[in-house]
Amino acid sequence: MSFSFEVGDVVICAVFYEERLETKRRPVVIVEKYNDSSYAVKVTSTNIPRKFPGKYKGRWIEEGSEAYKMMGLRKASFVFHERGFTVGSYMFENKIGVYPYIDELSEDLR
Repeated sequence: MSFSFEVGDVVICAVFYEERLETKRRPVVIVEKYNDSSYAVKVTSTNIPRKFPGKYKGRWIEEGSEAYKMMGLRKASFVFHERGFTVGSYMFENKIGVYPYIDELSEDLR
């Protein structure tokens, strides 16, 4: 199955855990596209970034906000503006929305 996603799309993707060789379905934001893969950043609903203010670069998306609606999220979430990773196109499942701060994200990753 082949999907066509664009930079700024919020896509459900199988993402590897950092500490083990298993995957978790989670939303990601596509930052760059290549032939058979993309560079993306994670979207998390965990509260860890709030527990350590200033430690992580990114943006909170509050439940019910316009950005929340545009992104198709189910919970308030944090979009990392760091720690991107390359993911094979075959790991993408479906688009759920669009990240309205893609220009800010791209700038932060430079």
